[in-house]
Amino acid sequence: MWGAVDMRVVARKRMRGVSELVVIISVLLVAIVAVFAFRAWLASQQQRLGQLDIATASYSVQYTTPGNAILSLLVRNNLPNPISVVSISIVLSNGTVLTQASSGVAVTPSLPQTVSAKSDALITVTITGLTSGTTVRDVNVQVTDQSTGQSQWIKAVGGG
Repeated sequence: MWGAVDMRVVARKRMRGVSELVVIISVLLVAIVAVFAFRAWLASQQQRLGQLDIATASYSVQYTTPGNAILSLLVRNNLPNPISVVSISIVLSNGTVLTQASSGVAVTPSLPQTVSAKSDALITVTITGLTSGTTVRDVNVQVTDQSTGQSQWIKAVGGG
């Protein structure tokens, strides 16, 4: 009989389940893992914010006499240190791509152009010799951060 009682006590002890302490520790471990996962995600989002554009650009175009246009390009430096406007690429409606070195393109002031920290620079591009009906479709600007050497092409917004 003693053997049967011992077996019931043993069976009852096995059936008790998980203690409250083990449950609390398990919940805390899950919460800590969740906090670290959230922290890692947040850090990755902060790194993505660091990849903002070095600069932004906008442009307007005035078509003067037939075959000629004046493009006004405003480049805004978003960094706390100077940048250089290195190159300008103008895509025309007929697919032709013009740069500051192309025939019939005059850039004032000449490139590279330094833009001070957190400021703007106005660059005027005169285009001559456009074929009839050809317009400016896109303007892209290459800028370089003078402190890090990081270079970036940005698409200017605007038109005209």
